[in-house]
Amino acid sequence: MEIGVIIALIISGLIVGFINTLAGGGTIISMTLFLMLGLPPGVANGTNRIAVFLQNLVSVSTFKRKKILDIPKSIKYVIPVVLGSLIGSNIVLTINEVLFNYFFISVILLMVLVILIKPQLWLKENPVKINRPMHIIHWILYFIIG
Repeated sequence: MEIGVIIALIISGLIVGFINTLAGGGTIISMTLFLMLGLPPGVANGTNRIAVFLQNLVSVSTFKRKKILDIPKSIKYVIPVVLGSLIGSNIVLTINEVLFNYFFISVILLMVLVILIKPQLWLKENPVKINRPMHIIHWILYFIIG
């Protein structure tokens, strides 16, 4: 691997980690870089998922330690996300690479639009009120997020 690629990966890793810590959405940067470096979409997505998984483990343990996380109340959010993740992972393994690229570009453009149109969604703290009931639309959205 060339030194320039290694430097780009290290710098983007730091930037993505910083962005994800503050507001989330760093996947836009890391996935774009992985694809620009020539990784197949499935490999790029899998590589990115490892970092996201590890970051979430750290977040969950920190929230648990600070008594911010109520695991029993969180289960209703975890179920659709896990199901969506499992099904989505299997779809990505079988989907045509060109189709995946179009889908990925569409998602990135949508995220960029949301960030540009409503930056306060990413810059302000918006705690989730887990005492509210979950409706079918919430299940669908969390499934898609997964």
